[in-house]
Amino acid sequence: MIRSSTLFAALEAAATTPRLIVDGYVWSGAALLEHAERLAARLAADGLGAGRRLHWRPDDPALTLQAGLACLQLGAELRLDPQAPPPPDPADLAGIEPLQTAPPDTAIAHPGPWFGAPRMLALQETPAALALTAALACWQQGGCVLLLPADCAPALALGLLERDRVDQALIAPTRLDALAAHPAAALADLDALERLFCPLLDPGQQMPSQQLGVDCMSLVETGDGWTIATPTARLEAEARALPELAEAVALERPGTTPRLVAVPAPARTALPTLPEDRAIDIGMTADDLDHAVALTERLARIALDSMLNALWHGGLFTDSETTHAPDEVLRRAGVAPAHRALVGRWLEVLRAEGLLAAEATGALRSTRPSSAYDDAALATAWTAIEEAWRDCLGSAETIVYARDNAARLPALLRDEHRAVHLLFPEGRTERAAALYRESVVGRYQHRAMAELAACIAAAHPRGRALRVLEVGAGTGATTEQVLPALAGYAVDYRFTDVSAFFLDRAAPLLSPYPWVRRGLHDIDRDPAEQGLAAARFDLILAGGVLNAARDTDASVRWLGELLAPGGWLLLSEPTREEYWVMASQALMLSEASDARADARATFLDLAQWRAVLDGAGLERVRELPGPDHPLDRLGHRVFATRRPAAPASAATLAARLSAPCDLTLVAHLPRTPSGAIDRARLARETAIETEAHA
Repeated sequence: MIRSSTLFAALEAAATTPRLIVDGYVWSGAALLEHAERLAARLAADGLGAGRRLHWRPDDPALTLQAGLACLQLGAELRLDPQAPPPPDPADLAGIEPLQTAPPDTAIAHPGPWFGAPRMLALQETPAALALTAALACWQQGGCVLLLPADCAPALALGLLERDRVDQALIAPTRLDALAAHPAAALADLDALERLFCPLLDPGQQMPSQQLGVDCMSLVETGDGWTIATPTARLEAEARALPELAEAVALERPGTTPRLVAVPAPARTALPTLPEDRAIDIGMTADDLDHAVALTERLARIALDSMLNALWHGGLFTDSETTHAPDEVLRRAGVAPAHRALVGRWLEVLRAEGLLAAEATGALRSTRPSSAYDDAALATAWTAIEEAWRDCLGSAETIVYARDNAARLPALLRDEHRAVHLLFPEGRTERAAALYRESVVGRYQHRAMAELAACIAAAHPRGRALRVLEVGAGTGATTEQVLPALAGYAVDYRFTDVSAFFLDRAAPLLSPYPWVRRGLHDIDRDPAEQGLAAARFDLILAGGVLNAARDTDASVRWLGELLAPGGWLLLSEPTREEYWVMASQALMLSEASDARADARATFLDLAQWRAVLDGAGLERVRELPGPDHPLDRLGHRVFATRRPAAPASAATLAARLSAPCDLTLVAHLPRTPSGAIDRARLARETAIETEAHA
């Protein structure tokens, strides 16, 4: 344990000696104490005192350390809570007189026996409670703390570790991976570094045993705090992360599997209050919204004419009399095998929209003269809609992109030009990023996903981080709306995509949110093959990605299996053919092997989507927008679905853990007089049971 009297004496003795280094600013022990006393005076004025509890939002790591000292000064308890009100601005403390009362002598939890006596302790994106106890223990033993910002560039972080002769460090997995992978790591002189710890939010995560030239020890959080990630400790940490369990203790049993004793959590049956479609604010008046919908429908008509124009360039439909069999269309237009099914769908929608007519023989003819869709007609149409689109929505990258595709459709159909190069010219993502954010449909869907996620987070049990997986995150169009909406909650967020290309480019977007991790995930592969266990997440987000799955039924079923009971899958998708996409991005999509193949369609319709969700065993809770909303007629939907919250048996829960164990569910765990879990008593009971069954 740490004694507060010893801690304060050690800081007072360091009147001019550095004890905290953050953002280039060096705090002596005396300066730290003075600032903590000013903060204590401010908190005391707000009613905080001995025996009371302070709920503190740990946004600022340095201020959180000072809050810990301030609570010790007052004899109060500090409870770190991401949902607490924002902490006071440090600038407001300058004029406050420091608290002069002598602090009570209280005991503080020590990080654990693994923690040494560092001279210089580095912390980067360390879980807030662990960072606080580690810093207090370091100060008590006369050491200094180096706080590395979460967004500190790897080269700079390595330089600071070297310059300040850091001998012990607690660094988050993503930051440690970035440090080890940086070219400067091979050149950094880190010979002072003796102990390197990596606290894992995901107990199943495996880290290399050697990092930065020293042994790296993983830590997991158990009922006794953070401890070395032994197999038994990992098992306990995994069990504690299961939302069905309120508490869990793992006990080793020599010669047999560990015993896991756990208390079930109260069942989550109540549904959160979800927003109605009219409550989704996208910053547009009703008139502007109606105008944007009309422009989207106008874009669809121009896209249909662009399809005809591409075929016209192949000598087809040059007048309203000549007929062409579908096979002739494919042959004369030189359509590559990969695009023949798509062009077959073109012919079907052109006929359905009355732009082509079929003779009794099945041959097709245009219902209009070619002057309605020749180059001059299209140039006029594209110019007019680009101007109107920009006036309504502020930019027109969608139109520019669609027009570029239309101009190159003949070459795209022949596979002489790749569609991906139009979406990502020269490998840049700016066009795709604008495309997914600009349209009225995109704005609505991203905002709806964010508001739904916030409602789910608000209803999530306090004391447990909301475990979020975003698949197909891409350019982060959904992410950039969702992350601010979740910022006030305890969240463990995994941002994933099938391509590392997008993960690298997402770093600036994600850096303000230390609770976000990046990783690869392929929606076309079984999650178990990708290292993800079943029932692992409370919320999964899929913004406009599942239409790219080869088999939507399989992909949605896999995502449903990743949800914990009562967990949520939010997805946004088109539910009817989108003609401008059929003349652009559809040229990048693989052929589907689900209901789209049977229906010869690019996208599933609303009934098919409902069948997919029902088939995955998901409860359809909300669909946005509703039938009375102006956006309804565009056919896009946001689905809020939920895995039923059925109580799980001990066998079912044990099967979800990474190692075999004997799991017993109990009503409560034995406690010591201080309120801690009585592991010794549990161990004795386990030994007696083992002997009884021998």
